[in-house]
Amino acid sequence: MAQLILINAERYKLQPELLQAVIEVESKYDEKAVSHVGAVGAMQLVPTTARWIAQESGNPYGDLKDPAINIPLGAWYLRYLINKYHGNLELALAAYNAGRGNVDTWIREKNWPDDFNDIDAIPFPETQGFVTQVIRIKEELKKKHEIQKLKAQQASVAQVGHTDKNTKVG
Repeated sequence: MAQLILINAERYKLQPELLQAVIEVESKYDEKAVSHVGAVGAMQLVPTTARWIAQESGNPYGDLKDPAINIPLGAWYLRYLINKYHGNLELALAAYNAGRGNVDTWIREKNWPDDFNDIDAIPFPETQGFVTQVIRIKEELKKKHEIQKLKAQQASVAQVGHTDKNTKVG
């Protein structure tokens, strides 16, 4: 699943940490998960939405419990929502969880601006929790990955200082 996350993050210009965080919150990486509302797979896609995504994206529709089907559809949808809401991650995540129709209604009725970030104003407590958790986990993963990169760089620099006796130069 890690490779699918990286491939689709790059393909749809998403932070891998964002995809990981959505999968963590939606299904805890359980590719066979099915929610009480019928959302399926790692990224918890409702079949009717997944069919629409497949039509719009050109990605294949099939067994939503298959990460090779589910993750590209979910990643495309996240990119679509981020674009639809002008880069606003809070609104995109709210739409991912509560549906575009609900978010569009809230924007219209509550006059939410493009730079909306008041998660507490989201009318659905479940959606508030989803948005908060995804953003928190994404940031935690980013920090963790930055620390891992730094440690790898430090190890690489330390190795340059050591000469391997068996290495021939020339």
